[in-house]
Amino acid sequence: MSGLILKDFLSLRRYIKSAGIFLLIYNILFIATNQTSIAVIVTVYLLANLPISVFAYDESSHWDLYARSLPLSHKQIVLSRYLTAGISLAAGILIGTVIFCVDIALHSVSENAVAAAGTIIGTAFSSMFVQLLTIPLIYRFGVQRGRIFLLVGFAILFAAAVVSVPFLKLCLSYVPAAVVSGAAAILILLAGAVISYRVSCHIYERN
Repeated sequence: MSGLILKDFLSLRRYIKSAGIFLLIYNILFIATNQTSIAVIVTVYLLANLPISVFAYDESSHWDLYARSLPLSHKQIVLSRYLTAGISLAAGILIGTVIFCVDIALHSVSENAVAAAGTIIGTAFSSMFVQLLTIPLIYRFGVQRGRIFLLVGFAILFAAAVVSVPFLKLCLSYVPAAVVSGAAAILILLAGAVISYRVSCHIYERN
């Protein structure tokens, strides 16, 4: 299965080089102008979305036809894609943390630095949430249609969030907001990871 993960990153080597140059230039500009939070958001989201590009490459090269002939179970093939997504996200978080440390070294502990620390956590959670939604949709509908359904899903989630704001404010008035939001986010992501993986396995086996 490690070979599948290595294949994913090797297929993206040109994209990763281009993304690295882009991030290097823009992060220098963002840090120099004390816009560290933007640098963190761009870095984490760009790297977390690498698996989508892997799907696009696989779809164009008909990789799945070859993958199904390998002595690997469908669950292992699907799991390797989730591990690729996790490694990409971890790389984004690591680089985002480095950016945060560089900002502190240059500008000391400022309000922007504190905001950047919170941005790393928030962006990491939201990026993982996007990954868990995107992978099953792409397995079911393909890269292009999967992205469209993802946008529709986000619109529905945004509408639901707006409607639920009064209820959330009422709940948060009784306990610390950070405790509630942090615990809820972790539980949702853990449950979402299990559900997303099982759904992807089911879809992949049926295709």
